[in-house]
Formats: sequence, structure tokens, C-alpha cells
Amino acid sequence: MESDLTISEVQSLAFQFFEDPQVVGLVFGGGAGGGKTFLLGLIAAIACKKYPGTRWGLARKELKSLKQTTLATLISKVHPSLGISENDYKLNLLDSTLEYVNGSSLLLLDLTAKPSDPEMESLGSLELTGAFIDEVGEVSKKAYDTLASRVNRWRNKEYGITGTVVSSCNPSPSFVRQEFYDKYAQLGGGRVQKWQNGYVWVNGERLPAYNAYIRSTVLDNPFVDENYVESLRRLPPLEKRRLLDGN
Repeated sequence: MESDLTISEVQSLAFQFFEDPQVVGLVFGGGAGGGKTFLLGLIAAIACKKYPGTRWGLARKELKSLKQTTLATLISKVHPSLGISENDYKLNLLDSTLEYVNGSSLLLLDLTAKPSDPEMESLGSLELTGAFIDEVGEVSKKAYDTLASRVNRWRNKEYGITGTVVSSCNPSPSFVRQEFYDKYAQLGGGRVQKWQNGYVWVNGERLPAYNAYIRSTVLDNPFVDENYVESLRRLPPLEKRRLLDGN
């Protein structure tokens, strides 16, 4: 992590889990305004800077939404915070790729299940170091699992890094609730919980692998506009519980 970059306490915790070689699945969830999209872009950009020549997937359910939100945040907010200028990367919207000068790249991926490709075979040939999914609650479990099967395939051994799938989400009745939030809640909730999900090889040793859920709300984000918080407080009760409280 960049030492001169100011981030929130909960965002710093997400970096610690990303850099833990035993964490293979990480969801940064909770309410709206918790800085989830910024954090996702920040981890992705720093990973690209730290490991030259690596290849990472940056995904959302729809490519159009990814470009309008996640990619826009990456370029307009994340890059300036890291001192990355327009001369440090090349964006090819036609090929949906963003390549940095050190040879690392982000592949912009659409995770919509199409009738012509119900098995998501379009992702089958990808060879990725790791992956990032924004608003993972919007995508199917099939899409998540397929993308997760594409990591650990590009220069991971060379750098000794585990291909983690890092995701952000707002509360939603999707597979993320059963696979992540419910397990987090059963373990006691709080700021973060992790639980075993198979095994991973680290430095030649077979160790337990973990999934983790980190809860963050707008109240954990010290950089958010106070009027945005007030707008969430004015929501109807159910939406307020979901988007402000992260329930």
C-alpha cells in the first residue's frame, strides 16, 4: 500500500486481507457511500503498479455500467491519488483494456449471462493474476465462480502471490448473502469475519484458505460529503436500513 495515501481504517483493513496469501475471496460490503468502488479501484491500481506484467480482471454485471462508474472512478479519482498521469497508462475502450507502462493490465469484463453463452465460456480462456468485481450482488453465482476459476493463471508463481477475488457490494438478496453475509453474521458480525474455504499453497506449504467479509457503511468513510449522509437518513425505513445501516 502507498504509505503517503490517506485511507479510512476499514479500507486499510481490506488492504491487509488482500495482501494475506491465505485469503482467496474478499467481499467489502455494507451500506452505500462506504467508499467501496474507490477502494476496489485503489487495490487494483496498486496491484498493477506493484507487480509489473500482471493481468487482472475488473468486472461488473454490465460493461456499460463498469465503464460509466468503476472505470470513471479509477481514472478520475484513484489515479490522481496515486500520482498516475495520462502518460502512465493506455486505455483502449474498443478492446476493453487498460494497460500501464510497466506492462500490467486491467481487462474490463462483462459478467452478464447471455442466452448465446449460458455457461460463460467467453471467460473460459482468460488467464488472470486476480480479479475485482464491483457490485457483485448484481451478478450470478455462475459468473462469480467462472471468473474465480480464471485467477492464479498469470505470473502468480513468479511473484509468489495468491489470486484473490475482491468484490464490493450493497446489501442484496443474492448468492453473496448466503455465501458471505450470512456466514459473517453467524460468526458474530462486527467489523470483519473470515472462514475456511478449502486450501491454498503458500511457499510450498498447503495451508487453509479463507473467505472474508468486511462490513463498511457511509459512517466509516471520513471523506464523504455530510449532505450525502443526510440524504440517506431521509430514506424510507427499509431503504435506510439497507443503504445507511448496511443491513
